[in-house]
Amino acid sequence: MDTYRSIAFHQCQLDLRARELRRDGQLLAIEPKVFDLIALLVSRPREAITKDELFRVLWPDRLVSDGALARVVMLARQAIGNASLIKTVHRVGYRFTGQLDELPVEARLPAGAARRISLLPVDNLSGDAQLAWTELGLPALILQGLEQPGALNSVGLADLLPAIGGLPAQTPPAEKARIACRLLGLAGCVQVSLRRQGHTLWLDYRTHGDGLPALSGSVCGGDPVELALQMARQLRQALLPTEPAASSQVLQDPFLQQAMARARQLTALHQFRPAAKLLDMVVEFEPDHLPARLALLQALADLGDPQAVPLGEQLAAQAAARDDRRLQAQALAASGHAQLLAEAPGALAQARRKLAQALEIAHPYREEDWAMRLQTATGRAALLEGDLVEARRLMLDMEIRAQATAHHFQLALALDHRAWIEWECGEWIKAHALMDRSIRIFLEHRLQGMAALTQMNQALSCVELGLLERGRLQAQQATQLLEHVQQPHALASLAEAAAQVFGALGQPALLDDLLTRIAAAPQGQAALEKTGGLIARGLQAQLQGRAASGRALLMQALALGQQSVIRRANRLRRLMEFELAVQDPDAMLTAQDLTRQCLQQHEHTGLRVLLLRTEASQALTQRDANAAQALLQQAGQLGGPSRQQAMARFDAAWLACAQGQPARAQTALQGLGPWLDEHPLGRRLTAALQGAEALALPCRLPSLG
Repeated sequence: MDTYRSIAFHQCQLDLRARELRRDGQLLAIEPKVFDLIALLVSRPREAITKDELFRVLWPDRLVSDGALARVVMLARQAIGNASLIKTVHRVGYRFTGQLDELPVEARLPAGAARRISLLPVDNLSGDAQLAWTELGLPALILQGLEQPGALNSVGLADLLPAIGGLPAQTPPAEKARIACRLLGLAGCVQVSLRRQGHTLWLDYRTHGDGLPALSGSVCGGDPVELALQMARQLRQALLPTEPAASSQVLQDPFLQQAMARARQLTALHQFRPAAKLLDMVVEFEPDHLPARLALLQALADLGDPQAVPLGEQLAAQAAARDDRRLQAQALAASGHAQLLAEAPGALAQARRKLAQALEIAHPYREEDWAMRLQTATGRAALLEGDLVEARRLMLDMEIRAQATAHHFQLALALDHRAWIEWECGEWIKAHALMDRSIRIFLEHRLQGMAALTQMNQALSCVELGLLERGRLQAQQATQLLEHVQQPHALASLAEAAAQVFGALGQPALLDDLLTRIAAAPQGQAALEKTGGLIARGLQAQLQGRAASGRALLMQALALGQQSVIRRANRLRRLMEFELAVQDPDAMLTAQDLTRQCLQQHEHTGLRVLLLRTEASQALTQRDANAAQALLQQAGQLGGPSRQQAMARFDAAWLACAQGQPARAQTALQGLGPWLDEHPLGRRLTAALQGAEALALPCRLPSLG
C-alpha cells in the first residue's frame, strides 16, 4: 500500500508510507519500534491502548520485559517533543492525548500519489423505466473510462453504496458526496443525471469535493452507453490534461455494451448469479475482451463458484505472458477470493498464496482501496489457517493505514477483523471493545447492514462475558436492522451468531422468528444453505427437540470446514455444545473423538473446555462425582472468562455444595462477576452458599437444566 495520508500533530508530521517522522520540518532519526508505537497511538487518539496489545504489536514473536516497553515510550516522547502527549494510563497502558491536525486532501497523500474519485448513482430523470439500469450500470462504465493507475483511482459502487445507502432518498447530491468523501477518504465525487429532451438523451455531470476542480458539463446523443463513454473522456481530459489516455478495450457492439453495463448494475446490487449470466454471454461473443472476462471472474468468485478458480488462473497466466501485472494481480485476487469462500481440499493454502502474490504485485499501482481489500483478504486467510500472529499483524497494519488515509469504512472492517482474531484467542473483552468502535463507525455513517452483523456478534460477546441483559438488548437492536443485511454470507453469519445468543438466553421463539424473516429475504434461502445457516438451523432443531435433524445439519456444516483449523474448531464447538445438551452417549463419544483429533493439530481453549465438560458429564452419569469435579475445576481454570468456563465453574460449585464443601464452592465462583447476578444458576448458588437452599448431588451437570 503506497498511498497513505501523513498524520500531523503538535508541530510533527508522521509519514506512514516513508516511515518518517518530522518535527518542525526536520527529519528525525528514530528506531523502527519507536515509529510503530507513535503510529499506533496517534491512529487511535484518546484511546487507552493496553500494554498487552503494545507488546503483541512491537514484539510479536518474543517476550520482553516492561522495561523494554518503557524505553520505547520514553524515546517516543522525546521524539515528538512533548511528553504530555503520551499519557500513562495506570495499570492499563498508554494514550495519545494530542489533537490531530486535519490536512487538505492533497496533503494527505505523498507527492505523486493518485487521487481517488467515485460517482454517485445516476439520477434517471428521463421518465423511461427501461433506463432504470443506468442508475448503477453507467457509473461503472464511466469509472472504468476514468481509471489512470498512479494518477486517478476509481472507487467503485461496492464501496460507495454502503457509504450512502442508508441516507434518506431526498438527501441532496452534494451532501451524499460530502458523506462519501468523508467515509471513504475521496478527493471528490461526481454527480450525474440522465434526462430526455425530445428524442435526445442528455447526461449532465457536476463534481463535488475539495480534491477536485469544480467541473460541470453535458453530453447528448441516443445511446446511454455511448454517452457514458463520452462523459468519461470529457472528465478525464479535464482532470488529467497532461496524462495520455489509458489503453482500454471498448466493446463495439451496442447490445454487448448495454449487457456489460446491466451486469455492472447487478453486481453492485450483489445479484452475482444473473450478472454472471450476462457476462458469460458477453465473453461468448467477445472472448478476447479482458474487462468482460475479469468482470465474469469476479462475479463467479463472489458466488464462491469453483469455476472461478481455473478461470482466474488462466487469466492470470495470460496477463503474465502479456506483462500486464495489474490484470495479473486482479485475476489472482479473484481466484484467491473464490478459494477463500470454498471448502475444497487445499483451497485455503492456495487462496493465501494467491492473495499474498496479488498484494505484492498491487503495491506499485498505488490503489489503496484495492490494496486494502487484498490485505483484508490475506489477513482473513491467515486467520483461517490458524496463523493468528500474522493475521493480527496484517489487521493492525490495516487499521493504522485506514486511520491515516481517513478511510473510515476500511477502518471499521479492520476493527471487525481484529475483533474476530481476539475472539479466536478467547479475549472476549478486547473483542467487545473493538466491536464497539466499529459499530460506532457503521452507525455514524448509516451502514446499518454492517452494524447489524457486528451488533449480533457483540451480543454474543456479551453472553460470553455474562452480560446477559445487555446481550439481549444488543441482539434485539441487531434484529431490527436485519432488512439492511443483503449478502448471503452476512445473513448466514448473523443467523449463526443469533442462534448461539438466543439459545444461551433461552429464547427459542426469537430465533424462530429471526430465521423465518431471513428465509423470506431476497437472499435468505441461499444464506440458510451456507455453513452459518446450517449451524443456525441445527441449533434451532436442538431447541425444538429434533436432535437427529439438528445433528445432521451440524455434521454437514462440520464436513464443509475441514480445510481450516479455525473453522473446524468452531464448528466442533457447536457440535460439542449440541451433544452436551442432547446427552446421547454414542453421539457424544463420536464428537469427543473428533475434538481430540482437532486439538492434536490446533490447541483451542474453548474446545478444550467443552471436551472437559463432556468428560465431566460422563463421569457424573457413572456416579463419579469426584472425577467430575476434578474435570470441571480444570475446565474452569482454562483461558479467560467465557460462557463455557462459567458453566464449568457453576457445575463445580454445585458439586462442592452438594458434598458439603462450601469453601471449595466459593473458590469456584470467584471472579465470575456478572454471571452470579444475571444467570439463574449463579443466583441459586449464591443463595445456597448463604444457607437458603440445600443442593442435592445431581446425576447430570446442573448447568444443563
